[in-house]
Amino acid sequence: MVLANKKKIFIIAGLTLLPLVMAEVALISSNWSMKPSIAEQQTFTLNNDNAPTLSAGEGTMVDEKNVTWEYHNASDNPSGHVSLGHEGYFGISSSTSWGFTGIQSITVNFTKGTDGELWLLKSTNGTSNEWSEVEQLTTGQATTNANGWRYIRFYYYDTNSTTANISSVTITYSCEGISSTDDVDLATVDNVTAITALEAHRETDAISSRGDSTEAVRFTSSGSGTASFTFSLKENGLTVGDIQLGKVEFDFYHADNNTKPGVQMMNNNAGVGTKQDSSKSCYKVTNVDNYWWHIEVHISAMIPPMSGWNGQEQPIDKNKPVNGIKIFSGICVIDNLKITYSPSSLGNFNGTNTMKLSDAKPYWFKISWVGTFHSAVFTFNRPIAEQVEMTESIPSPFYITPLEAGSVEVTATLVVGYNRQVLTIRKSFTIS
Repeated sequence: MVLANKKKIFIIAGLTLLPLVMAEVALISSNWSMKPSIAEQQTFTLNNDNAPTLSAGEGTMVDEKNVTWEYHNASDNPSGHVSLGHEGYFGISSSTSWGFTGIQSITVNFTKGTDGELWLLKSTNGTSNEWSEVEQLTTGQATTNANGWRYIRFYYYDTNSTTANISSVTITYSCEGISSTDDVDLATVDNVTAITALEAHRETDAISSRGDSTEAVRFTSSGSGTASFTFSLKENGLTVGDIQLGKVEFDFYHADNNTKPGVQMMNNNAGVGTKQDSSKSCYKVTNVDNYWWHIEVHISAMIPPMSGWNGQEQPIDKNKPVNGIKIFSGICVIDNLKITYSPSSLGNFNGTNTMKLSDAKPYWFKISWVGTFHSAVFTFNRPIAEQVEMTESIPSPFYITPLEAGSVEVTATLVVGYNRQVLTIRKSFTIS
């Protein structure tokens, strides 16, 4: 594997994050680098001293770091930073072009209703369609699950209409980074952990226009065999349970290769779950520009979180380790590779659209999604099939019992995600 010389750019901030001072550190060789020392950890706190001024529940606040925070369905909290109503939020506005650089941990102190959920969200750019759910927060407990992400948001969900009273938010950070995209991009040459029939090179000319990326990885032909490469997830200790409700997404330069790549999760040299390719709707492709595709693949299709027919079809152990993403492709350029949990339409990964009355078990309607699962309901245009009721031995709503021969269209309605998106997918089946 040929590794081209690389560079990293670090943003250094004084009392504010403006102006940005860019320093370039060139690597001494392709195999090792002279790395700068880690920037000193700093701390920033949101509390009553920098509470926002609100009007009808809305408002913005520019903090002492010159970062703009935006507030929705919020109210004053006399003893803290802010209070949030149902579906209220506050977070870093996309108008702050550099975000909050070098986040290392976040701690929120708050009270909420018994059934309330305070969620931490993250985004590469702070726009409404890019927010990924991270986790439900516990008061006073630090989280590192948004490390490196520059745009964060705190979102409250409580249909009982109680409020979340946010006393304080403490962020530790370093001011160190490259760009909002590059800080979380797994597509770097030194992150390639395995490669077959290809060589990897640092690419700075063919760069995706999605985001503010400064580098990508170009793969060129070398030798024979089934071409593929694996990127490390970088984080240690990740498990199936940590990632299976997300999606793998990346940008793919196809000027010299119009074959859409397969994707599989890995643990060292072993595959975890199945490889998915563009033949299924759990694999989504969007044209970007200049020979770039944006590709998203639901991990819930590669590693189903539930199946469960009488113990015969069980999901992969949620504690099983996962540490890589394998991409089956020849020559190409990969940019903006990451696992996210931002909203996505539903997918299907069945290999057939035929149900058989003679089968001993119901038909598994293989639906994939992104985000926390809440419910799934099937409806049928003809009463010749029915959804199997969940039981202790069938802890899954994704089974259909065929009742008589014929054609039937099934509409699946799922409620998923931190904000309870209601999504549907339809599929026609032949019962024989």
